[in-house]
Amino acid sequence: MREYSESFKRKIVQRLLAPGGPTAVALSAETGVHQTTLSRWLRDARSLAPMSDDARRSAPPPSAAARRPEDWTPEQKLRAVTEAAALSEPYTSGRMLAVPRRTDS
Repeated sequence: MREYSESFKRKIVQRLLAPGGPTAVALSAETGVHQTTLSRWLRDARSLAPMSDDARRSAPPPSAAARRPEDWTPEQKLRAVTEAAALSEPYTSGRMLAVPRRTDS
């Protein structure tokens, strides 16, 4: 597995997060870094990003965050939908996984 410098990773993540920036697939084609690697760097960067005071206050307590979506309160469901609507195109490609149909003969 190839090793990349932290500086390189940081620059790539900045490009992915930039408004109107390239998708992980497009950046993969440009840089030669596999798309799953780019997506992992992005996920890791987001998990390490400091939260603002407002986000920290509105975040559910850890016990509530661990619950299944089926157990969420209406407020938690609304927050999830609102946050998902704010995601940029690379994270909402609109592709749905097809569920194979069962054919009983």
